[in-house]
Amino acid sequence: MARGGRARPARAPRATGRGLTCLDCGAALRISREPHRYSLHPKWSITIADAEIRRCPKCGYFEVVIPKPDALHRTIAAEVIRKPAKLTGPEFVFLRAQLRMSGRKLSKVIGVVHESISRWENEVLPVSPPVDRLMRTMVALTIAGERFPVETLSHIEGDAGPLKMVVTVDPKGVWTRAA
Repeated sequence: MARGGRARPARAPRATGRGLTCLDCGAALRISREPHRYSLHPKWSITIADAEIRRCPKCGYFEVVIPKPDALHRTIAAEVIRKPAKLTGPEFVFLRAQLRMSGRKLSKVIGVVHESISRWENEVLPVSPPVDRLMRTMVALTIAGERFPVETLSHIEGDAGPLKMVVTVDPKGVWTRAA
């Protein structure tokens, strides 16, 4: 997001012999590494511990570099399916998106009417325990390279607050939960 709260489409800054330059004013961008709040849902607290931030000292424009966003989303999904509390509506929406399914398609896959998906996602009704476990299992099977301890499905109970996590990325673009 740029100064003044204007959202900008993703675009690459100009690379010149003297480094990256701002597309708005042409000034050299300053690059730093700092924590950045990654907003997927207003109630979630996901922080990229060492995000690359490119700032223009002249006009105030800035951008956050997020390498391999699909891998970041898989890391977040792995954390959601491991949590020991029931899935919330926003978490259900996020996991459905990870499965790349519409609400209607998911309803057919799990054998419920599509209105049930809407009610769970909008938190009109809580996600039923069997559907919660099924959703987690479906996502676990789609996350490449993740080892999901299936026994955690038997320990899901109670409610929890919004998702909170800090993530880091290594030089190869592999996302992990920070300690």
